[in-house]
Amino acid sequence: LVQALHGRQLTELKYDTERRAQDIQGRLFRLFESRTRAIERMAQRLEMPDVYSEAAWKTDAFLHLKMERSFEALVQFDAQGVEQWSLQVRLDGTAEKVRVNSADFLRTQFAHALETLTPLITEGVRLESGGWGVWMLRPVRRDGRLMGFIAASVPMQTLLEKFIREGDAYGFDISIRDRGPMHFSNQVPADKVYR
Repeated sequence: LVQALHGRQLTELKYDTERRAQDIQGRLFRLFESRTRAIERMAQRLEMPDVYSEAAWKTDAFLHLKMERSFEALVQFDAQGVEQWSLQVRLDGTAEKVRVNSADFLRTQFAHALETLTPLITEGVRLESGGWGVWMLRPVRRDGRLMGFIAASVPMQTLLEKFIREGDAYGFDISIRDRGPMHFSNQVPADKVYR
């Protein structure tokens, strides 16, 4: 009887753990989905036929950066992959141009992004801030012609800490690894995680 009860408890625990892990996976997917919508909106505005100025783009980018604190920077590239406009928000809430050290990496990703009209999320890469994260890329087309790309950097530490703070992963130890090194853990202090 004890063994039967123990076996049943293990089965229930396994089922509950799998269900919660799937729930966490779904919530993480939705977390990226909201960032994807922001990139989509910016690209759609650039695709409109009326003139879209640098000032309008910077206002739009600034608002997205302030609202989506998990974006580190927004960058507009032309069709040849040359950076046109870029913006990041400082800790004091003001905006500044950002130098994109990942530009060569991003240019290699543009061909993949052209295969779809939906944003592409790159593999993990070291961001300008020095932390690990991903870039979201979206081609911008007007009248079937490639106009350029919108790119947003997403530092994973910031994104996942917000996710954990909101209680979505309560009771779970979450770590993210990319080909070996750990890039995020909710059990290891941020300064001890590989960058």
